[in-house]
Amino acid sequence: MAMWLDFGNYCRLFKLSMNNGLFCRPTPHRRPAWIGPSVLAADLSHLAEEANRMLACGADYIHLDVMDGHFVPNISFGAPVIKSLRRHTDSYFDAHLMVTDPMAWVDDMADAGVQRLTFHVETGDVLAIINKIKCASCIHSSSFGSPSIFSLHT
Repeated sequence: MAMWLDFGNYCRLFKLSMNNGLFCRPTPHRRPAWIGPSVLAADLSHLAEEANRMLACGADYIHLDVMDGHFVPNISFGAPVIKSLRRHTDSYFDAHLMVTDPMAWVDDMADAGVQRLTFHVETGDVLAIINKIKCASCIHSSSFGSPSIFSLHT
């Protein structure tokens, strides 16, 4: 039995990147897996050393969980900490924005040296957020935080 994802109103956003129209079947991976540990699990008092240790152990990039205390109850760190970390590594930075207003964070994250920004689609105008991320010369990625925004069909 095949499982199909129906993203409802969000399908129009992904139509250009999918070859099979609005619905696509899962396909086997054609790229090697990349390992990107989150520095949120590190000893934050030694962030640069911890990040470089992860890279020395084989990590391909650094994942940064950015939380604002509103979209999710936790608060992590923002652009100033990331900018400080950037001075100690040339690794690829991927930031997961768990924030209420990702538009307000894009420019600061790009200035801090983040290359890819992942935002939650339920936080606002998805196309406007994607455009702002592209204008900041970053790669965009989307996350679905609530199971109510899509339905599974079997």
